[in-house]
Amino acid sequence: MSGLVSRKSALWKRLYEQVCKTRIVDCHMHTYTQREYANTATKPGIFTIFSYFQREIDGIEEVHGLKLSACKTDEERWKVLKQILDLAGNVTFWRHIWQVYRELYGLGNVELNDSNWRTIHRKMQNHAKRPGWYRRLFKEIAGLDLGVYSAPMTNVKSALSPKVTVPRSVNDDYFVSSVHIAELITITNRNPLLALEKECGIAIRNAASLVDAIESFFHLIKSEGAVAIKSPHAYERTLLHEQVSPATASRLLSKLLRKGGKPSAAELRKLQDFIFWTVCEKAGEIGLVFQMHTGIQTTWSWMPDSDPRHLMKPIGHFRNTKFDLFHAGYPFTMELGLMAKHYPNIWANMAWMYVVTMEGSRRTLDEWIDLIPAHRIMGFGSDVAWPEEMIGHVSMARLCIADVLAKKVTMDLLTEERAVRLIQQLLRENAISLYGLESNPLLSTKKSKTKKQKAKSCSGKRM
Repeated sequence: MSGLVSRKSALWKRLYEQVCKTRIVDCHMHTYTQREYANTATKPGIFTIFSYFQREIDGIEEVHGLKLSACKTDEERWKVLKQILDLAGNVTFWRHIWQVYRELYGLGNVELNDSNWRTIHRKMQNHAKRPGWYRRLFKEIAGLDLGVYSAPMTNVKSALSPKVTVPRSVNDDYFVSSVHIAELITITNRNPLLALEKECGIAIRNAASLVDAIESFFHLIKSEGAVAIKSPHAYERTLLHEQVSPATASRLLSKLLRKGGKPSAAELRKLQDFIFWTVCEKAGEIGLVFQMHTGIQTTWSWMPDSDPRHLMKPIGHFRNTKFDLFHAGYPFTMELGLMAKHYPNIWANMAWMYVVTMEGSRRTLDEWIDLIPAHRIMGFGSDVAWPEEMIGHVSMARLCIADVLAKKVTMDLLTEERAVRLIQQLLRENAISLYGLESNPLLSTKKSKTKKQKAKSCSGKRM
């Protein structure tokens, strides 16, 4: 992105201060709950908290044979990790974690190396034992009031803490729920239907009863406090969904429910399409935002499946449904920007993006501010597991937002007054409005942090 303003300039510093003062509503969270974090036997450390860098580790293990997972001691792990970082320590997935070391554990502007890795590792483990550490990370250092949490369809055992149950309704001091429904949309067997029947008490035998069950379930989760539904099914199939008649859906359901019945892949796709269109319709009728993964995939995935343009038919058809499209559709960011410009029921969401690419995030925001009405740009979604990881992501987001706004004030006929207003909208007000959080008691009216907090999370250093 050309035209960046120096971070030493008075304009940049003023805007950055406004970014740091703004209490954030996180649009998309997978962060371990406080109970999971407190009860896990797996403690934070430099060999535990990798976030999305684990994808690079897995790829390097497959191609280069550097097997971090096979190491038995921390010293062995460090020797392998050091080689991995030499191959891939440039990517933003890693720099996000490096920034965590800087922000929380005093690493400084140096790489992890033979002299400092043990110190950082010990600090991470010791800090996690401090009383109130989880709350301090979330509320004070990250500066979040609350987040929209991707919750399961039914209560499940935590992957981090098997003795802890993650509830569907996680409306607590940190989160409100967005219920994860991908298992229904990507249906391949009877199990999701049986679970749905159990939740809503409706026997599913045909298309009409399936529609009734989905509607009943959405009413149920909304009564429990859910503000949205969420699906990342673009990891498993294309986002292109065609309309399917109820008669066809009933026939395919009958085949799926019949003992020994095995619909073909093409038949399953039609049934999935019918469910998807039903979900779009009922979410709008009942008032649940529909959050969806678009864009960037994982290792060996087929990226065209996640192109947000596949969604234009249902989005245009269900005009009363609010579609919250994640990850900026990256690399289809221009396409998503134009979709959001032309479809007033699209909210374009930067969730995950700063961890994926800081430069791509700057380019995206630069274009989107020109294209999309300000009230439909969602500026931050952490999309990480450990609460420590939020700190690195928040830091990256603050820097990118200040960079973009300073540039646009200087070069693109945007007033500083409008830039300050955009900060509030991107990081806070748009999420409050979209998810209907206006009366949530967790929304702080506090306008600024203490000097100590500012110094910690708003250093203004280049990364």
